[in-house]
Formats: sequence, C-alpha cells, structure tokens
Amino acid sequence: MNIDGSSLGNPGMAGGGIVVRDSFGRVLHACSVSFGHATSFQAELKALIHGLELCQQLGLTHGTLEMDSKMVVDMINGCVSCPWRFYHELHGARVLLRSLSLHLTHILRESNAVADYLAKLASLQQASITFAASDLPPFVKGLVSLDRVQYPL
Repeated sequence: MNIDGSSLGNPGMAGGGIVVRDSFGRVLHACSVSFGHATSFQAELKALIHGLELCQQLGLTHGTLEMDSKMVVDMINGCVSCPWRFYHELHGARVLLRSLSLHLTHILRESNAVADYLAKLASLQQASITFAASDLPPFVKGLVSLDRVQYPL
C-alpha cells in the first residue's frame, strides 16, 4: 500500500491518496480522501490512519505500507518524539499497525507518484473518491504502468 498526504498552502485544503496493490503491482483499490483544512503533517497522518482503517476493512494483514513522509514514519516507528497534540492519533495508528501485523516504511517521493497524484486530486477537488482499477484516471493508469516496470520518475 502506498499512502500520501497533501496540503495546498500548508495549512490549506488537504487530502490523502491511498493505493493498494497486489504482489505483481496491480491496483486492487485506490482512493482520494478529502480532509478539509489541514497542514501537510496533519494530511500525512490522516492519510496513514485512513490507510490503516482501510486495511482493517479489507482484511489486509502482514503487508508493507509505504509513505514518503519520513517524519510520520519516524514518529510511528518511535525514532522521533511526536508533538503532544498528535499523541492520541499517533498512538492509535501504532496500535492498529501492530494489530494488523503491518510494516510501515519510508520511500522516496519519486516512488510514491500514484498516491501523491490521488492526494493532490483530493486537495484540489475537496471530494473523496474511491476508484476501481478500471476507473482510474488515464494519467494515474500511466503512473501505475511505470511503477510496475519500476521506471524511475
């Protein structure tokens, strides 16, 4: 699963993008989620929580979640202390991550292009949209194809 958050203005209109793939890189589920007004950090954290809740709903366990927000990944993994106002959300995310036997890892922004596009789409449109693989916008389908062949962006 790839996850990304976006905030236009920081703080500004925010959204998240989530892509669930199988082991062959095929998209199983994708969504753009609107978060209203938030900072970039809040959008990244909300996107992670939404992704974890989605894993729970879909019955996905023992997988890897990838984000390009090193700060969120480090806070969840306990490498960096978190601001007190985000403690409850971070703690809840940690508990859910462990209960699902999922692993959260940091990836480079270039490797997260599909989730990034979906997050920006949610920020711009301020609407939450769930996509079937066949319903993805053409540009996103192109990004997915490039990802599957591990073409650098």
